[in-house]
Amino acid sequence: GDLNCCGGHCTNLWVDLFNPGTTAWRISLAYDLFKRRFPEAPRDLQKAPCDFRRDKWYTEDPWPREDPWKRANLAKTVNFRLSTSDQHI
Repeated sequence: GDLNCCGGHCTNLWVDLFNPGTTAWRISLAYDLFKRRFPEAPRDLQKAPCDFRRDKWYTEDPWPREDPWKRANLAKTVNFRLSTSDQHI
């Protein structure tokens, strides 16, 4: 593989990244390596249950939503209006 090289070591492992068949092959390789490293464990572990708590992750933000530049721009506008109105007197 000469498409993905790092330090003189090349691989074609990541070629065709979004192809489902090639991705399944990569997953199979990972399972095989896991089984070689941990022969007493099953090759394919069971799917872990999802414990994602949307209500905990996406809680209401306690900070007030405020444009930090709004106050600065308002002050500039007021100062501009005051300075221009002084000129017309």
